[in-house]
Amino acid sequence: LAVVMIQSNWRGATGRQSFTRTRIVVVKLQAWFRCYLALCLRKQSISSAIHIQRSIRGKVCRKNLHSLRCTCAATQVQRQARGWKARTFFAHVRAASIMIQSKWRSASQRMTFRVARHKIVKLQTLIRLYLAFSFRKHAISSATLIEA
Repeated sequence: LAVVMIQSNWRGATGRQSFTRTRIVVVKLQAWFRCYLALCLRKQSISSAIHIQRSIRGKVCRKNLHSLRCTCAATQVQRQARGWKARTFFAHVRAASIMIQSKWRSASQRMTFRVARHKIVKLQTLIRLYLAFSFRKHAISSATLIEA
């Protein structure tokens, strides 16, 4: 019976160690893969955005060529510069807010996971303690019956 308990505890400990090592490797692989996907997505979106911007700027320039040649060309240039500045500021603010939201959600989920894991480990500890005491109580009562 003691051998079975020792074997059970040994298997449990080695199983937990194996699970922990595997989980660490999986988490590292997930982080690397997410980073790779983010880089690929960023490269693709930058090149797409540049292409779109180039096309739109060319179309806008060709369309506004005649109006730029008139007497209010300076006003037009200033207006477009201010619009461009406002749009780029908005794009930067939007990107920053998306990044902050992403980081916040990530941190929140990590904290939720840690709390849940901590509660589960506590529960497992209590269950193992209860099983050990009930096994010990049963063993003592069995030994008492044998001696009597």
